Parts: sequence; C-alpha cells; structure tokens
Amino acid sequence: MTRIDSVRAASESAKESVLHAAEVVAPYAGTAKEQATQYANEARVRLAPKVSQAARQARVQYGVHVAPRVEQARAHVPPKVDVAAHRAAVRTRHAARQAADYTVPRVEHAMAVAQPVRRAGSRAQCGRRGRAARTDHAEGTPQARQEA
Repeated sequence: MTRIDSVRAASESAKESVLHAAEVVAPYAGTAKEQATQYANEARVRLAPKVSQAARQARVQYGVHVAPRVEQARAHVPPKVDVAAHRAAVRTRHAARQAADYTVPRVEHAMAVAQPVRRAGSRAQCGRRGRAARTDHAEGTPQARQEA
C-alpha cells in the first residue's frame, strides 16, 4: 500500500466515522433544541414577575434617594452652567437621532439585500451536504468498494 492509498483509506474511514456520528447525534440535537426552547419559556414565565417587581422597586428607590439629590445638586449649579448642560444634552440627543436616521435605512437595506444571498448559500450548502452524504454512503458500501 502506497502512502497515497493509506491517506485515502484514512480519510475514507474518517468520513465514515463523521457520518456515523452525525446520524447518531441528529435525534439528540432536535431534542436538545426543543428542551432549550421549553426551558427558555419556563425561565421567562418564572422571571418576568420578579424582573417587573425589581424595575418598580428601582423606580421607587430612584424617586426616594436619587431624584432629591439630583435636584439639590442642580440647585447649587450656577444657572449658566445648567443651561449649557441642558443645551449640550439636547444637542447630543439630536445628534444621536440624526445618526440613527442616517444609519437605520442603510442597515435595513443591507440586510434586505443579504437575505436572498444567505438563503441561496444555505440551500447550496444543504445541497452539497446531501450530495456528499449520498455519494459517501454509496462509496462506503462493501459492494461499491469491491467494484472500485
């Protein structure tokens, strides 16, 4: 047996092992996906009330502890500084809105253009996998090996 023949035999054996492993694991992957979905829904159902309660408590705590101190701090800031800070905040919000208005349509367009390409690529990939699996199985039979 030459070196090339031994490499071919090893790669053929590796292909068979991978295909066998994929066949064995496939049912478990589906089950795992279903269980993950179920656990996510269960976690959402259990955690949603607690998260809502925590948000309410945070609002109350902000109103009790933080808001009065902010007001107190603003009372001690010179009026011109307060006006300048307010203007800066308004400009920042305006700039953020402009950036979003400029960016969102371009991102949406890029995603819309990429969708057909993505679908075609995944179909082609599935097609390649299907053809590869059929030919590998055909080559892997004892009869096909004897004919070769």
